[in-house]
Amino acid sequence: MPCKACGRLWHSENAHVLGNDGMGRKGSHKQVAPLCGVDFERNDIGCHKRFDEKRWEFDAMFPEFDAAKAVAEHQAAWQAFTGEDDE
Repeated sequence: MPCKACGRLWHSENAHVLGNDGMGRKGSHKQVAPLCGVDFERNDIGCHKRFDEKRWEFDAMFPEFDAAKAVAEHQAAWQAFTGEDDE
């Protein structure tokens, strides 16, 4: 899936964008959205790492990013793909 922040079709990762209690404790799978990972060819840390480690920079680069909306869209896409309601 494309990155929900920058839109790149690059190695996206499930990023815990809601309910993250720190690197050691993550929220449920219902609190993730795809954010791109490290791109060594572009020397870019990617949106996931930027969201987790440089939040001020992420927020400045993507002021329109809405974590709740990104999670809802991701969950809807997953449910449409699997045909299951993940309750």
